[in-house]
Amino acid sequence: MKRAEQLTKLIYAALLAVGASTAHAQELSPTLQEKKEWVKEVEERDYLYWKRVIDRLEVQDEWSPPDSWFAPRVVVEGGDAPYFPSQTTKQTISESALHEAWSYALERNTQALLILHKGQSVAELYAPDHPKGSTVKARSMTKSLMGILFGIAIDEGDIGGLDDPIKIYVSEWADDPRGDLSIRTLLHNTSGLEFPLTAEPGSKASYLLNGTDVDQTALTYELDPTYSGRFMLNNVTTQVLGIALQRATGQPFNSYLSQKLWQPIGAHRALMKQDTIGGRVVTYCCMQGSATDWVRVGQLLLNDGLAPDGARVLPRGWVKTMLEPSEDNPNYGLHIWLGSPFTPLRSYAPPLEMAVANTHSEPFKADDLFYFDGGANTRVWIVPSEDLVIARLGNRPPKALGFDEAFIPNAIIDGIVR
Repeated sequence: MKRAEQLTKLIYAALLAVGASTAHAQELSPTLQEKKEWVKEVEERDYLYWKRVIDRLEVQDEWSPPDSWFAPRVVVEGGDAPYFPSQTTKQTISESALHEAWSYALERNTQALLILHKGQSVAELYAPDHPKGSTVKARSMTKSLMGILFGIAIDEGDIGGLDDPIKIYVSEWADDPRGDLSIRTLLHNTSGLEFPLTAEPGSKASYLLNGTDVDQTALTYELDPTYSGRFMLNNVTTQVLGIALQRATGQPFNSYLSQKLWQPIGAHRALMKQDTIGGRVVTYCCMQGSATDWVRVGQLLLNDGLAPDGARVLPRGWVKTMLEPSEDNPNYGLHIWLGSPFTPLRSYAPPLEMAVANTHSEPFKADDLFYFDGGANTRVWIVPSEDLVIARLGNRPPKALGFDEAFIPNAIIDGIVR
């Protein structure tokens, strides 16, 4: 679709969203002068929202939104700890396995493939156009940070416990059935909050993705009995949890994340999306930072919450709690994915036939594997039984090639020198 045609349709949707009658919008003549007047009216009301909408439509790839969509950004201050030492005396994963995994990854638009084994770096591989230290988009892997931070907030007494009703922390829902949802239910993504099937300009889902008051939009989501108790990977759930965490701790999300997790593990400075300058942090996606720092987070969970220097960052046993699944989805814990039991097709929204499903050609070679999952097949696989962390970050693989979720971790596990 040409830009002019896109703009005409968007302006029509915008006028409806800001209060113009359907009849009036339909009667408007698409002359250049009138288009300018429409644009002026829309921009005056919510310029940044409509810019994001138009920019995303022009890219026409939901997994690779333009850089303008991530702006403005807020800083997550990091630490300065050195990266994990490289293996020097004995390579514990075969060269053939590393080559097989990297070849598979590279032809599928991977920017970085990093592997830690027994606390040492076995491989740190980057695409030619993505030098070491470059920023990567974590997409929905960002969600898993929420499950980690709630463990800290509970341990420090800011949150009473997993079974606290959300209304304790979100006063807007105090006299509403939504307020009875527990922290545990929200972290399991079985809240039953509505799951809009369209993100057309002007819609509720569009404002959650592109809007300038993301918290207020999140609080307008209603319960849908169709999804009650059912697993649905729902952006709004993580945003509501972010509201609760920030109010309970009295800190902006990025500051709390920096103080309690990012700096203690020595991760580098990172960025998160804000809905507007000085506004709310988008907590359900879109963190940008170094690939090495996601490996640090994976190693932290592998070590039951201990940082490389031995400092305890997470309460003892919290990782085990995170890996307790809900009754509805045995492959999903507290905002984190579990590799077992085996499922050939793993859906983000099982009640919806049209939902995206991930393909596994075979079971993972380790029953205790768990992982972070983000759009465009960004992954951090953590395998405690093998003392192994693998991170794949990059862009969406070509459709013609697809992406076998089991291939990279299984190739590496098979390549471990016994």
